Amino acid sequence: MPNLSIRNQVLLGAVLILLLVTTRGHSVMTLDIIPASTMGLFFLLGVYFRQVWVLTLAFAMIWTMDMTGLTWSGNTDFCLSNSYLFLLLSYAMYWAGGQLFARLYAGENVKTLLTLAIIAPVSGALGYLLSASSFHYLSGKFEPDFSMMFSDYLTRLPGHLEGLATYLVMGVVAHIALSTWAKRQSNPQHA
Repeated sequence: MPNLSIRNQVLLGAVLILLLVTTRGHSVMTLDIIPASTMGLFFLLGVYFRQVWVLTLAFAMIWTMDMTGLTWSGNTDFCLSNSYLFLLLSYAMYWAGGQLFARLYAGENVKTLLTLAIIAPVSGALGYLLSASSFHYLSGKFEPDFSMMFSDYLTRLPGHLEGLATYLVMGVVAHIALSTWAKRQSNPQHA
């Protein structure tokens, strides 16, 4: 991936954080018209930010939002259990998928889109499998039953991948638009 200037990194980071805050399930500002951005956010962070501290900061934000939702917003603690650490690991899986994609990025072309179409759902499915299976087995809320866990995983996976796809499509469109604009700015005779 092309390196972003500090200004563009800050701008992109702010947009991704705004999406996270406005779409996370227990946020005060939750928007129900678009899916939760967590999966897509971590994938895009992996694409555009190589620094591990960015991943750590995103973890801290998620944890803060979850704890704030639990203590101040009166949300249920149903999802907070012994499996919470694995939820963070599943987010790291999405980030790692974004990192892999960034390494294989070959410019704005069909090969890059095919690479994205393979890596994103695989990292999304594996990350969600880690999250779902750990919650099923470690939360103490379910009987340890592989067939029930896997059935629930397969039922919910399409919705999670749809949310990931929503943000990746927005990301691809924004990336192409900004790349095209930047090329025109640097080569004014074609404007």
